[in-house]
Amino acid sequence: MAGIEDIEFRRDEILGRLNYSYLQLCDQRRTKTVYDLLLLRWLLQSNIGKLEKLSLPDNDEVINEQIEVCEKCERVSVSSNRADLAERFHSMATSLRIKRLQKLDNITQ
Repeated sequence: MAGIEDIEFRRDEILGRLNYSYLQLCDQRRTKTVYDLLLLRWLLQSNIGKLEKLSLPDNDEVINEQIEVCEKCERVSVSSNRADLAERFHSMATSLRIKRLQKLDNITQ
Protein backbone atom coordinates (compact mmCIF):
# COMPACT_ATOMS: atom_id res chain seq x y z
CA MET A 1 0.00 0.00 0.00
CA ALA A 2 1.32 3.43 -0.92
CA GLY A 3 2.32 5.81 1.83
CA ILE A 4 0.96 9.31 2.24
CA GLU A 5 4.12 10.82 0.75
CA ASP A 6 3.78 8.58 -2.33
CA ILE A 7 0.15 9.60 -2.80
CA GLU A 8 0.93 13.30 -2.45
CA PHE A 9 3.88 12.99 -4.84
CA ARG A 10 1.60 11.27 -7.34
CA ARG A 11 -1.04 13.99 -6.83
CA ASP A 12 1.56 16.71 -7.53
CA GLU A 13 2.61 14.94 -10.74
CA ILE A 14 -0.97 14.64 -11.94
CA LEU A 15 -1.82 18.26 -11.08
CA GLY A 16 1.30 19.36 -12.94
CA ARG A 17 0.23 17.44 -16.04
CA LEU A 18 -3.29 18.86 -15.84
CA ASN A 19 -1.90 22.39 -15.53
CA TYR A 20 0.43 21.80 -18.48
CA SER A 21 -2.43 20.50 -20.65
CA TYR A 22 -4.64 23.41 -19.65
CA LEU A 23 -1.96 26.00 -20.43
CA GLN A 24 -1.19 24.40 -23.80
CA LEU A 25 -4.86 24.34 -24.77
CA CYS A 26 -5.29 27.99 -23.78
CA ASP A 27 -2.13 29.24 -25.50
CA GLN A 28 -3.48 31.26 -28.42
CA ARG A 29 0.00 32.14 -29.70
CA ARG A 30 0.83 28.55 -30.53
CA THR A 31 -0.76 26.94 -33.56
CA LYS A 32 -2.15 23.52 -32.73
CA THR A 33 -2.71 20.71 -35.17
CA VAL A 34 -5.64 18.34 -34.85
CA TYR A 35 -3.18 15.83 -33.40
CA ASP A 36 -2.02 18.38 -30.78
CA LEU A 37 -5.62 19.00 -29.70
CA LEU A 38 -6.40 15.29 -29.51
CA LEU A 39 -3.26 14.65 -27.48
CA LEU A 40 -3.96 17.48 -25.03
CA ARG A 41 -7.57 16.38 -24.54
CA TRP A 42 -6.41 12.80 -24.05
CA LEU A 43 -3.94 14.03 -21.40
CA LEU A 44 -6.77 15.82 -19.60
CA GLN A 45 -8.94 12.71 -19.72
CA SER A 46 -6.16 10.36 -18.66
CA ASN A 47 -5.05 12.50 -15.77
CA ILE A 48 -8.52 13.22 -14.37
CA GLY A 49 -8.97 9.43 -14.28
CA LYS A 50 -5.76 9.08 -12.29
CA LEU A 51 -6.77 11.91 -9.97
CA GLU A 52 -10.18 10.33 -9.36
CA LYS A 53 -8.47 7.13 -8.18
CA LEU A 54 -6.53 8.97 -5.45
CA SER A 55 -8.10 9.61 -2.08
CA LEU A 56 -9.24 13.17 -1.48
CA PRO A 57 -6.51 15.27 0.11
CA ASP A 58 -6.68 16.34 3.77
CA ASN A 59 -4.53 19.46 3.46
CA ASP A 60 -6.58 22.65 2.86
CA GLU A 61 -3.96 24.12 0.54
CA VAL A 62 -3.93 20.98 -1.59
CA ILE A 63 -7.74 20.90 -1.63
CA ASN A 64 -7.86 24.52 -2.82
CA GLU A 65 -5.17 23.93 -5.46
CA GLN A 66 -6.95 20.84 -6.74
CA ILE A 67 -10.30 22.69 -6.89
CA GLU A 68 -8.66 25.49 -8.88
CA VAL A 69 -7.10 23.06 -11.36
CA CYS A 70 -10.37 21.16 -11.77
CA GLU A 71 -12.31 24.38 -12.37
CA LYS A 72 -9.82 25.55 -15.01
CA CYS A 73 -9.88 22.19 -16.76
CA GLU A 74 -13.67 22.11 -16.58
CA ARG A 75 -13.89 25.48 -18.37
CA VAL A 76 -11.49 24.41 -21.12
CA SER A 77 -13.38 21.12 -21.53
CA VAL A 78 -16.68 22.98 -21.92
CA SER A 79 -15.15 25.33 -24.49
CA SER A 80 -13.86 22.36 -26.49
CA ASN A 81 -17.30 20.69 -26.49
CA ARG A 82 -16.26 17.88 -24.14
CA ALA A 83 -19.23 17.87 -21.77
CA ASP A 84 -18.36 14.38 -20.52
CA LEU A 85 -14.89 15.50 -19.48
CA ALA A 86 -16.17 18.78 -18.05
CA GLU A 87 -18.63 16.83 -15.89
CA ARG A 88 -15.81 14.72 -14.42
CA PHE A 89 -13.82 17.84 -13.47
CA HIS A 90 -16.98 19.43 -12.04
CA SER A 91 -17.70 16.30 -10.00
CA MET A 92 -14.15 16.25 -8.62
CA ALA A 93 -14.32 19.95 -7.66
CA THR A 94 -17.70 19.38 -5.98
CA SER A 95 -16.34 16.45 -3.95
CA LEU A 96 -13.43 18.60 -2.82
CA ARG A 97 -15.72 21.48 -1.82
CA ILE A 98 -17.85 19.07 0.23
CA LYS A 99 -14.73 17.72 1.96
CA ARG A 100 -13.59 21.29 2.73
CA LEU A 101 -17.02 22.15 4.19
CA GLN A 102 -17.02 18.98 6.29
CA LYS A 103 -13.60 19.90 7.68
CA LEU A 104 -14.83 23.40 8.55
CA ASP A 105 -17.93 21.92 10.18
CA ASN A 106 -15.77 19.59 12.28
CA ILE A 107 -13.62 22.52 13.40
CA THR A 108 -16.62 24.59 14.52
CA GLN A 109 -18.19 21.76 16.51
